[in-house]
Amino acid sequence: MNRNKFFLFLLLAPIGAIAQDPFLNEYVNRLESSRHYFVEMISALEDEAHIDEWYPAEGTMTFRQQISHTMRTLSRHTEIYMDAPAYGAIDWDNLNKEDLIEEVKLVFDYAINNIKVLSEEALNTRVNFFAGSMTRRQVLQIMADHITHHRGQMAVYLRILGYQPPRYRAW
Repeated sequence: MNRNKFFLFLLLAPIGAIAQDPFLNEYVNRLESSRHYFVEMISALEDEAHIDEWYPAEGTMTFRQQISHTMRTLSRHTEIYMDAPAYGAIDWDNLNKEDLIEEVKLVFDYAINNIKVLSEEALNTRVNFFAGSMTRRQVLQIMADHITHHRGQMAVYLRILGYQPPRYRAW
């Protein structure tokens, strides 16, 4: 009986190894931390009027536009490049602060749930990204960088408006 369990373990061990891809686990942890940090950024903006009515210079995005652009990009890149089902259209312009926060959480959850199931083969599959042919693994890195870029802009907006941005959090 013990011998059968041992052989069953040997047979199933590679499946467990695939599900425990270190890169994917680290990436999902990073995205979960990023979700919390992103929500903290929005929460730090006390005057809801600053979401739409203020931007630092002509040609730059408002706080809401930073949020909607980042979330649209995260959901579309997850859909297109990670081969996930469509997220659906959101009317970001008509959400109050609390609804913005809830929708941000949902977009991050959508991305996390569709990314964490990718196999190593899927991660290594090349896709035609706007910057050229690259692996899905590379696209994930670009997606994380894009979130960081816009979250950093939100932190600068907060400082200019006199708010204290949330303390930096590493993943």
